[in-house]
Amino acid sequence: MEWDIGRYWIALEARGLTSQENLEMHHVRTQFEELASADEDRVFDKNRRDFARDLQLKYPDVDSFLLYHILIGSTPSKLCSHFDFPSEHSVRDFFRNAINNYRIKLL
Repeated sequence: MEWDIGRYWIALEARGLTSQENLEMHHVRTQFEELASADEDRVFDKNRRDFARDLQLKYPDVDSFLLYHILIGSTPSKLCSHFDFPSEHSVRDFFRNAINNYRIKLL
């Protein structure tokens, strides 16, 4: 399944984020697009789905985290009360690690 994260961006951008969160959101979106477009063997997509499933099991309020919606390609139905998960479950870190692994794979 091909993800068009751009269509979610407009809805998420207007949700009262701080300027720092907007910058981080843009960075995560860019990383997502880079990974999704280069994911010929679908490894990133499988890892992304597994990570999302893990978050769903650990956090009953998973829908209240804004970056979770970027991860799964959905638009929040309500204003999210959290931006990202604590460090070991951070969506930002998940994308950062995936980008680093992808770049190493290219070398």
